Amino acid sequence: QNNTKLEQLIGDRADFQFKIEGNEKIIHGVKAILATRSTVFAAMIESKFSESETNVVIIRDVDFDVRRNFILYLHGGILNQREVDEEMLAVAHKYAVNHLIELFERQAIPNLSILNVQTSLELAIKYGLRNLVSACFDFVKVSDLSIDLLRNATLNTLVDNSFLVTSKSNCSRSLTSTQSI
Repeated sequence: QNNTKLEQLIGDRADFQFKIEGNEKIIHGVKAILATRSTVFAAMIESKFSESETNVVIIRDVDFDVRRNFILYLHGGILNQREVDEEMLAVAHKYAVNHLIELFERQAIPNLSILNVQTSLELAIKYGLRNLVSACFDFVKVSDLSIDLLRNATLNTLVDNSFLVTSKSNCSRSLTSTQSI
């Protein structure tokens, strides 16, 4: 309800559009708000990129509803907990919206479970979420889970992530020390 009213308000003041490739739907935005909430949008809008000249961004890689909720969030909208998921994290990371990335991390940590710890750790490594990485390892220690299950998934991911490449030996030590508990 609140986001619908916000969307109408934005539409009346819009000076920027997001078009989904292969879809006629349009999401409206206000440049000044987008630029203050995301350094990536600021670069698009304030530079010589085609987006700054056409005031249109073509979206190729994200579901319409995810992008719509993301844009509304940037304009002061509300996301429910279900909407702050892996897809939203990927968009927040792509557009450098750190407060949304931190929100994902804060929501993920208290919701760790045996069913999601491996996926959570992979996401934490992929997106450089240090607190979530630490919480996952702590969860594994406390839960006495099989380290082999996590070792294969996470150490393979580390190679591609510069955030943790330097921490690879620390993670290996953590895995080794956890096995002796």
